[in-house]
Amino acid sequence: MKFEYNHKIGQPMVSVKFEHDLNFKAENTFNKALMLLGGKQITIIQWELPLCITPQVIEQVINNFCYNCGGLMTDGEAIVNDTFRSIEEDERGGFTTFTDPKYAHVKKVRKCQSCGHSHTV
Repeated sequence: MKFEYNHKIGQPMVSVKFEHDLNFKAENTFNKALMLLGGKQITIIQWELPLCITPQVIEQVINNFCYNCGGLMTDGEAIVNDTFRSIEEDERGGFTTFTDPKYAHVKKVRKCQSCGHSHTV
């Protein structure tokens, strides 16, 4: 999710435009979080927020927000094994593949407490 933060001197609010592709449930939860920050929705993608809401605060909301269900994200780890090896051609002309466990590694992820969805940090 990306956002554009604009403030004009002398105005009591900042304008924030969001570029996101969220499902309905996640979008509703995200909008509720912005309302709790004192925001007012202008259009589907544009919000007005109080001056005290800095870009860092918005980044914290985005980093702690599940794009799948709108739940709370926490730090976690996942085992990643993305190296595939072809053994031999099978009877259909394709190749049999397997993962090699010696190439597995642990990666830091953000994991949702509600639905279990995770994404890399």
